[in-house]
Amino acid sequence: MSPSGTTVGHAYLYGLLPVGAEVPSGLTGVSGTAVQAVPLGAVDLAVSTVEPERFGLANDLVAHSAVLDRLAEHVDVVPMAIGTFIPMPPGEADAARLASADAQVRPRIAGAVQYTLSVRYVEQVALTELVREDREIARLRERTSRDPRLQSERMQLGERVVAGLERKAETDRRLITAALHHVRELQQRTREQPETVGELALLVDRKDETEFEASIESLAGEHADRLLFRLLGPQAPYDFVGGNR
Repeated sequence: MSPSGTTVGHAYLYGLLPVGAEVPSGLTGVSGTAVQAVPLGAVDLAVSTVEPERFGLANDLVAHSAVLDRLAEHVDVVPMAIGTFIPMPPGEADAARLASADAQVRPRIAGAVQYTLSVRYVEQVALTELVREDREIARLRERTSRDPRLQSERMQLGERVVAGLERKAETDRRLITAALHHVRELQQRTREQPETVGELALLVDRKDETEFEASIESLAGEHADRLLFRLLGPQAPYDFVGGNR
């Protein structure tokens, strides 16, 4: 593909960039191809020259996110869904659709990056708290420990523990979100495991990254006896693009 984007074919589309944005030198993406910025009217496209039939390796999924996260370190990038291809040169309909998507999302993510915060219980500590807080859990635990053959009681115990962890997670999640600093916007993901307190997508201004990371480190230290914190980022704002991904 030439810099003017005039080569006929397909390009793999990672995301939308501000006009005139520079792609880091040597950045490679899916199938090991170079990443370029191609102008398209009011927006630039972050693309690689690759045909659809060459896409689909496990490494391509990792490369997609790696490119977007690298771009997000320097510029506001609107992520597109994994596996998005676009004809080159784009038709008028494609150009209008992408320009509209960019206009809808860019004001929301301007000057910001995403962090993903996962918080889990220290399992044994959480179970000890539940036994102390819920007499029925304590009773069932004692009975089943004496006689493992009590299948009905074992099922009741498991169900009650899961429900108890869900209640605790709701309370602890509120405390954690209330203690967050330098967060412009927050998205809460669905809890996948009982021991998960919460997984939060956080939109943070680039100028506040250092202070934000320090605040999370401090928060993790305060709760280290019962909670495990894992912070990923800075990332592209995947959770803040609405229906345009």
